[in-house]
Amino acid sequence: IGCINALSEMELSVPEDVSLLVFDDTVALKAYSQNISVINRSATQMGIEAARILFEKIRRSEERKEQIPKRVILLPKLELRGSEVAASLQ
Repeated sequence: IGCINALSEMELSVPEDVSLLVFDDTVALKAYSQNISVINRSATQMGIEAARILFEKIRRSEERKEQIPKRVILLPKLELRGSEVAASLQ
């Protein structure tokens, strides 16, 4: 949101003058503008995976089994909403 405000102060428009893409689709961003493109990491999915790992760790601890390090990869989703344009070839 700070970037959007700074661009506005510089009298630059999104996407006419500048393309804009942000990480995470926050509530504040949604309240500010619905048309900002985002790379969305699902907080819900992260929470589900974290809880699953925690419960597994607790279960393994109760069963006195070795704790196995775990890596979870959650793929982000690109949501184009119109704040980006193709680069010019000038």
